[in-house]
Amino acid sequence: LFLIVRITIWPAYSSRYWRDTYAVYIAGKVNNPVTFYFTCFSNVFLTGLQFVWGRLVIIGIYGKLFPQKPSEKKGA
Repeated sequence: LFLIVRITIWPAYSSRYWRDTYAVYIAGKVNNPVTFYFTCFSNVFLTGLQFVWGRLVIIGIYGKLFPQKPSEKKGA
């Protein structure tokens, strides 16, 4: 469930954020540019974290479903 939220629902809400942010920027309603750009950067950073976390979860699930056989040591 958390994987679905982080990989599918987060980008949907993030796109809504960007649509609203763009509207504010175009309308010239940005009061503090530093805060504006910081929130934009934060959203990009958090979106990246969601995908990194989701990738790690998928790799972990795959590893549990399809365990690798230990390779035999050669030359012993």
